[in-house]
Formats: sequence, C-alpha cells, structure tokens
Amino acid sequence: MFNPTILSEENTTRTGLANTFNNLSAALADLKGEIDAVAQYDDHIKLTSSTIAKNTWKHIRDEELHHVGELLALIGYLSLEFKEHIEMGRQEWLEKFSQNNMT
Repeated sequence: MFNPTILSEENTTRTGLANTFNNLSAALADLKGEIDAVAQYDDHIKLTSSTIAKNTWKHIRDEELHHVGELLALIGYLSLEFKEHIEMGRQEWLEKFSQNNMT
C-alpha cells in the first residue's frame, strides 16, 4: 500500500496520516476529473464550427488546466514522494525533448 511522505509535522500522527492519505486520494481523483474535463472540452472544440462555442469551451478548458496545476501543487504538498516523481518525470522529459535534443 502507498505510504505518502508527509511534508508537515502535524501529519505525523496516525489520524494526521489517515487524513493526509484521504486528502491525497481525493486530490488524485479530482486531478483525473479535471484531465477528463479538459479532454471533453477539446472534443467539443473539435466538433463545432461555432466560433462563440469554440471560444467559450477554450476558456473553460483553460480554467480546467489551471485546476490541474493547482491539484498537482496540492498533491506535491501532500506527498513528497509524488512531488519527487513528478519532478523527475518533468526533468526526464526536458532532457529527452528539449530543443537541443529534438530530432
């Protein structure tokens, strides 16, 4: 079972760890929901010829992407392990796909 590495000292109690685990689980579920919403709005944008609808859905999609960023920050706060893996993945991607390494 996953055991998050906790940032704040207040979460070192058994109750605090359970609360943090529940918060982390909720944040991960929320992240999935936001990513699903972004994909749904992208689908709507592709399927319409209405400029007003496209612009509205783009605006809403961009707000959802903002939520993705907020949730990633929360997840990183709740779990050092997640934060480290997210940063390692980001660094690996930058190394592989930076402009200097693009083929």
